[in-house]
Amino acid sequence: MAYMLALLDNTSLTTASQAAIFVAHQRQQAPINSKKFTQFVGLITQIYPDLSEEDEDGDNEENVWEEGLEVASSFGDVKLLVLKEAVTDLPLIQAICHCAQQVGLVVYDEEGQILYK
Repeated sequence: MAYMLALLDNTSLTTASQAAIFVAHQRQQAPINSKKFTQFVGLITQIYPDLSEEDEDGDNEENVWEEGLEVASSFGDVKLLVLKEAVTDLPLIQAICHCAQQVGLVVYDEEGQILYK
């Protein structure tokens, strides 16, 4: 199973309901290459490298990325991060939030309806 977080390029969002509306509108947009998403990937992979290509069977616990990381958005101003549920923990989420904040992104858990600040 996987745990999914969304990086949102909209720091004016203050509530989970605002984030949900933002994501719904962005789903209709084509993926983009964003400097912020590229910077985020550069920062987070210094802490949690993307070992997806070497981890084809998914059993390497050092690789937290279920599907690997691309620098382009998933759609519009939203980049989905698919994490391995078995290794997702508070330090990982904190690292993602910290790196996102450094480049001007916010983190949203769509399933749990949580907007991380």
